[in-house]
Amino acid sequence: MTQPQPRLSLRLLLPPGTTGRRLLLLAVAVVVTLVQFREYGTAHLFLPKASSRSPTIPISISTNKKTNNSTDDMEESAATSSAETSSTPQKATAATATVNVVLDRFFPEYAYSIFMTDSISRFGSGRIQYNIYRTAMRRLEPIRLLENKNTTLNLTSSGHPCILVSPYAKAAHKYRSQRAPTCHFMTSNDEYCGRKGAQIRQYHYAGSQQIYLPLGPRFDTWNGLKKLFLIDNDGYDDNATAAAVPKTSQRELVYNAVFSESTSESRKMLSSVLSRESNETRTTTANQTTTTTPSSGKLVPYKAHVQISTQWTKKLSNEHVSAVDYAQLLGNSMFTLSPTGHNPECFRIFEALEAGSIPVLALDDEYEQHKCRQSLGLYRDAPMVWLKSWNEWPETLEKLMEDRSALDDRQEALQRWYQAFMRDAVQKFEDFLFPPPAPKAGNATTMVR
Repeated sequence: MTQPQPRLSLRLLLPPGTTGRRLLLLAVAVVVTLVQFREYGTAHLFLPKASSRSPTIPISISTNKKTNNSTDDMEESAATSSAETSSTPQKATAATATVNVVLDRFFPEYAYSIFMTDSISRFGSGRIQYNIYRTAMRRLEPIRLLENKNTTLNLTSSGHPCILVSPYAKAAHKYRSQRAPTCHFMTSNDEYCGRKGAQIRQYHYAGSQQIYLPLGPRFDTWNGLKKLFLIDNDGYDDNATAAAVPKTSQRELVYNAVFSESTSESRKMLSSVLSRESNETRTTTANQTTTTTPSSGKLVPYKAHVQISTQWTKKLSNEHVSAVDYAQLLGNSMFTLSPTGHNPECFRIFEALEAGSIPVLALDDEYEQHKCRQSLGLYRDAPMVWLKSWNEWPETLEKLMEDRSALDDRQEALQRWYQAFMRDAVQKFEDFLFPPPAPKAGNATTMVR
C-alpha cells in the first residue's frame, strides 16, 4: 500500500502595519521550516500570536519525504501512486542500465535495423536504455550520437557497457584495440558466417557459441507497418495490435512473392514454379516494364501478388515496392513466400510475422548446402509452412486452403511463438550484457537418480 505523502500546511497571520523587519524574520522562519520538512517529513512553525483582525494567507505545501530508501523503493512508490490515479496501461519499467551501441557508418543502416527500430525495447525487459552512436571505424573517427552529431562519446570514460556493430571485422577489431578495448564486437550482415572474433552475431548457424540477435523487421518496412497498424513511436500494446492485425481468413490476397531471382538458385526455382503455375506479374530490370504471363496451372485460382525483379540492388528503384506499400501487401496476404537469398534468414520473415502473414520457407538444396549450416534450426518448431522444395507449393497451398479456420488458428499460434522467440533471444542478449548473479550455494539442488 502506498504510504500517505507528508503534507505541510502553513497559515500565516499578518497583522496590519507589519514591518519589513518582521516580514524578514517571518521569511527566514518559513525557509527553515521548509528545510526541516524536506529532511524529516514533518515540521512546526511557531509565530507570534496575531490579532483577530489579521488577514490570513493559507500556504499548502506537499512534497515527497526524503529518506534513505533505495531507488527501487522510490520507483515502486511512484508506480503504485500512478496506478492508483490512472487506469491507463502502464509503459515498461523505467530503464536502470545504459548500453552504448556504436554502428559503423560505412555500411547501410538497414543492416542495423534491430537497433534502428524498437524491437529490443518491445521484446526486452525494459531495464536497459540503448544509446545509438555512429562512427567510421576504419578511420578511427570520433563517436557521434545518431540523433545529434554534435554529441560525442568517449567510450573509455562512459562507464557503460558498449557494443561495436560492423560487418567489417578488421575495422572493428582495429577500433576496439585502439579506442574501445572494453567493448563487445557484434558482426552484422555476415550472411555466409565467415567472420571471426565477434561475441554477438546476426544470422544463426549450427554450433555457434556466439550470442544470437535476430534480424527483426527492416527499419523502413517497420515504419510502414507502424503506419498501417497505428502503432505509436514507443512500441505497441500487444492486445491493441493483435486486434489491428486482420485474421488470415479475412485477407484479400492468398500469398505474395516479392523478390529478385538472381540472388540464389532457390529463388530461381520459385520463380520458375510461379511462372509455370500462376498468372505471374514479372518486373524487368532493364526497362522497368511489367508483364503478366497467362497460365492454367494450379495456382491460378488464388489471388496473389507476384513481383519478381531480375537483379538484386542495394537501392530501391521504380521496380521495387515502397516500404509502405510492402507493409500493406504483407498485412493483406495470408502467406508470404520467403525463398533463400544470400541467407535463408532474412528481414522478410520478421516483417511477415509482424504483419500477421504466415511465412512459407523451403528447406531445399540451397538451404542444406548453405555455409551457415542449419541457419533456421532455431525456427523449426514455429508453425510456419515448411516445404522440402518449392515444387511442393501448389499442392501444399491447395490443402491449406481447404480449411480457412485452421489458418486462423495457425496464425494465432505463430504470433504466440514469435513473441516467445523474440523475448527469449533478447533476454539472452541482455543477460550477456548484464550477467545475472550466480545462485547461492545454499540454493543448489541435488538430483537423485
